[in-house]
Amino acid sequence: MATSQKNFIIQYNGREGSSAIISALSAQKGVNVPLFEELDKHNFENTNTPKDYPQALNDILSTGVFSGQRKLSGKVQPPNPDEKVLTTGFKWRITGNIRDIAKIMQHYNVNVFLLLRRDFLNMTCSAYVHRFGNRLQSNIEMPTHPQFTGNKDGAETLQKLERINQQEFNMVKSLFLRSAYNVAATRKRQVGKARQLARAGIPVRLIYYEDFDGRQQEFITSFLEKIGVDISETYIPYCGFSKVHKNPISERIEGLDRMANSRLFKYFKQDYEDAVKVMGQYTQP
Repeated sequence: MATSQKNFIIQYNGREGSSAIISALSAQKGVNVPLFEELDKHNFENTNTPKDYPQALNDILSTGVFSGQRKLSGKVQPPNPDEKVLTTGFKWRITGNIRDIAKIMQHYNVNVFLLLRRDFLNMTCSAYVHRFGNRLQSNIEMPTHPQFTGNKDGAETLQKLERINQQEFNMVKSLFLRSAYNVAATRKRQVGKARQLARAGIPVRLIYYEDFDGRQQEFITSFLEKIGVDISETYIPYCGFSKVHKNPISERIEGLDRMANSRLFKYFKQDYEDAVKVMGQYTQP
């Protein structure tokens, strides 16, 4: 028999604010976030096979606990043991046999939220800088995931993050267009996943990073309302991650305007926007 409690999974792909969102959700009353990225392929399949995903998902949703080794657990708040768990959820690059996984999701009343960014140009800029940043300038070493340093680091780390926030980057046409292609291709692959989940009876919804950025309380409250959890009177303003690029990356890449108006970039942009429109056919409000 399926549970009456609604649970959630945020399907993400990176550079979309998923870490900050799941961290903010974890602090809310009644919300249980038992893992961070431990179910993602690059972590899970170090000790498991793709066939193990359904059982692992079942174990997490049935117990509300992830039994494996945790990563970055300090960035995700544990639930208060004295409070009733109203929903269990986490972020996951959903993989494995979708049909088998959907059966587990259906049993545990899981809603899937597809996390996107509306702005293709800014998404491409983010992917470009964080994959190729050390090839685009020589002033500072760019970590792959600078936001993972969080909010409670020493002065030296915070100083480095501020330097990243001020750094300007060169335009390398081939690398920028490769980034644009990859962003569009990832979004197109997500269409198939949305279609499969929706056809299996899983509620699928679109959420956008831009709605979270600068409006955290409104976003988190609305998100939880969709799965029947009311935190309008109990919202806790918490996020274990800092926004590194307070100065938009798009304003710090040389020659961006010309590249953004190129025929090939516009082609990838149209691909991206078309994929988002198609996903809308399989999602709920």
